[in-house]
Amino acid sequence: MRTRIFIGLSFWLVMAGLWLTGCGEADLNEPSGKKVAPQQVTVREVKNLNGGAIIYYSLPDDPNLKYVRAVYEVKPGTKADSRASFYVDSVVVEGMQEGGKHEVELYSVSYGEVSSEPVIVEIDAKTPVYQEVCRTLKYDKTFSGVKVEFENSTQAKVSIGVLKKNSEGKWEQLYMHYTSAASGNFSVHGQDAVETEFGFYVRDRWGNLSDTLSFITVPILEIECDKTLFKNAKLPGDEWECHQWASMQDNAIECAWDGRTVGLPMYHSKSVTMPRHITIDLGKKYKFSRFVYYGRCDTQTIIEAYVRGHIHLFELYGSNSPNPDGSLDDSWTLIGSYETTKASGGGPNDPVTEDDRQKVMAGEEFEVDEEAGAYRYVRLRVLETWGVYGSWGEYEASSFIFINELTFYGTEEE
Repeated sequence: MRTRIFIGLSFWLVMAGLWLTGCGEADLNEPSGKKVAPQQVTVREVKNLNGGAIIYYSLPDDPNLKYVRAVYEVKPGTKADSRASFYVDSVVVEGMQEGGKHEVELYSVSYGEVSSEPVIVEIDAKTPVYQEVCRTLKYDKTFSGVKVEFENSTQAKVSIGVLKKNSEGKWEQLYMHYTSAASGNFSVHGQDAVETEFGFYVRDRWGNLSDTLSFITVPILEIECDKTLFKNAKLPGDEWECHQWASMQDNAIECAWDGRTVGLPMYHSKSVTMPRHITIDLGKKYKFSRFVYYGRCDTQTIIEAYVRGHIHLFELYGSNSPNPDGSLDDSWTLIGSYETTKASGGGPNDPVTEDDRQKVMAGEEFEVDEEAGAYRYVRLRVLETWGVYGSWGEYEASSFIFINELTFYGTEEE
């Protein structure tokens, strides 16, 4: 038995020695391939894009080819490169600061990281997206700030910056709006109703910046509606009672305007069916500019974000003389229909991210159309909560309504 083992081991040692001799020392030092440049690719087509291009090519029949590397200038003096494996027949070059003609060098690269001589390709890039978006910007004053509209036909990821000149005549950043939407609008608030110069620019994901557009305006005066005057209207059909296990002190409807956006108390409804509404007497007539909904935040770490009773779809109505029987009739005017959304852009079944939780804690802001009238009474009609997509305990999660705080802004009307 020992003899057989010895003979077998000797055989494999001899074979290994022969293999090492045949391979030579050079191959042992170059396990990833020989130090020989692979053959060049043959360019077939160029598809020009905004700020770049897709270059299509035919691959050489060369087993030593590992990938294709494109080298190009994104702006004067700054080079970038893109790589494509031998499994594909094209490479994307992008992020160029300007459109027009650019030279791209295509290198075939071996497993030993040896490059071929370059194949020079001329592309004719279209206008970069950040410049195109900047040309579509429309802006004007709004309540305590400015509003911006934009178009982004390619739905590329861009950010739109809003600036203002301070008392020293220097630009300071107010807000950065991140988007990949085909079109949209947003507002920046919190500015005094004094003459101010505002600026706007667009940045792409490679750091390219458009020119700054600016204008001088006076934001429309805006105040926060006085919550000390708010009252529960208690109209028939309203949902204002708290959950059966909660306390009126910690979960009554009045907790929705006690000025506390984080932590208890907060409004937690009893188990109800949807749709359901609450009615608030604001104590004064206001022309609204916007309002903020704060979801449930027991603490800064315990945040009920986009689950259970977090409001999802809802409507806001206004009235100056609501029908005392509580009917949602022509004594009420629809101010707007709204939807709360996750900062992550996720849907009902997607994970809740830290950005989502932070958005709940900061409050979600909703604009009111400038054409809307002025009202003393508001009715928040909840159509659906995020909890409709799951259940909790013995109750359907959609049967709860969570409101940590509601804050309204606008101007007083006589």
